[in-house]
Amino acid sequence: RSGCFDLQSNSPNLCNLVRKWNLRFDGVKGPISFLERFDELLDAYGIERNDILIALPEIFQNSALLWYRNNKDLWRNYVDFRRDFETQFLPPGYKQNLDDEIRKRTQGQEEQFKDFVVALMTLMRRRGSLTLDEKLNILYSNMRPEYKLTMKRQECRTISDMIHQAEQYEEYLRARNTYR
Repeated sequence: RSGCFDLQSNSPNLCNLVRKWNLRFDGVKGPISFLERFDELLDAYGIERNDILIALPEIFQNSALLWYRNNKDLWRNYVDFRRDFETQFLPPGYKQNLDDEIRKRTQGQEEQFKDFVVALMTLMRRRGSLTLDEKLNILYSNMRPEYKLTMKRQECRTISDMIHQAEQYEEYLRARNTYR
């Protein structure tokens, strides 16, 4: 494949669109943040993952651009690209280190449950390939033990369910502390 193409007859050229994102990756700074922003933009603009491969030269610079030129013919699809990108640019043992961080990240003594969820969900999103059930199990396991007195894991089918139950418990604690 060579050159760029229109996403639809009335839409802007894919390469021009990607250029306007002003998203750059040089092979050194922030590969994780780059991937997160890249995925957000692909989703926001409804671009098929396999279609974006043609526009990667608009994003890559310096050593990342050289890497792209050396490897582009090896990729049959976006999955191949993503696998090779992660191998090349993510730190060694990245997923294992994230697993360790997720396991160790527990709710702090004074930490609101919502804040705990945001922090842990960020780690789990970066880890990838976790089901909703696995995420719920991790959140439940890592929350403060006293929350489990009023919350049963099997009653939480969504993260919102879990947050709602935790907020009820936190409201009880506030009321208890101000009761005269």
